[in-house]
Amino acid sequence: MSKGSLDNFIFMKGSEKSAPYNMLTWSHRFSIALDVARGLAYLHEGCRKRIVHCDVKPENILLGETYSAKLSDFGLAKLIDRQEADTFTLVRGTRGYLAPEWFLSNMPITEKCDVYSFGIVLLELVGGRRNVDFQLSSTKFYFHAWVHEKICTADLSEIIDKHLNNTADFGQVMLLCRLALWCIQEDPTQRPTMSKVSSFSNPSDLQRKNTYKIYSLQLVSLSN
Repeated sequence: MSKGSLDNFIFMKGSEKSAPYNMLTWSHRFSIALDVARGLAYLHEGCRKRIVHCDVKPENILLGETYSAKLSDFGLAKLIDRQEADTFTLVRGTRGYLAPEWFLSNMPITEKCDVYSFGIVLLELVGGRRNVDFQLSSTKFYFHAWVHEKICTADLSEIIDKHLNNTADFGQVMLLCRLALWCIQEDPTQRPTMSKVSSFSNPSDLQRKNTYKIYSLQLVSLSN
């Protein structure tokens, strides 16, 4: 993929900022989120076996010439028969993107682990920062907790990547943030499927569809 991986566009700082970064507009970010959602929905529901990627993160999202996004690096992926209800395996993935159930011995591993990781990626697309950044003040270093606080007051201006220069669509920002918080529910049964997530392509979908679970975030520590 000609543009490289997503992390090169959203995590650069200071003097590293360059022209390619500035070309990752809000519309590009929103489109990338939809591309990845659809890709994961296909892996989970469109293949003969369920494919759990196990390492969804910006470094494994490659961008094409027009900023179309594709998942890469299936080295940690897990195949699960559709008739197989539960599966248990050693921890796979990257610190900061791992769902809580990876660390609970009695919890099966399902495609909901990818849903959790995808939620973290959505937040990082919006904020242009890592979800956990201990260099920031205590109120901001867990980005998901800060986003939840700001959504409750409908104040999104502080959580949007400043390099977007106020060009982000606030309706789409709210949509991605609320979907992200839904995806990172501590209880995997409370997370949506990726096909459900990919069905939300317009802010008005939040009013037309049953999205009440988005508001009931159970915040968890992401120090894993």
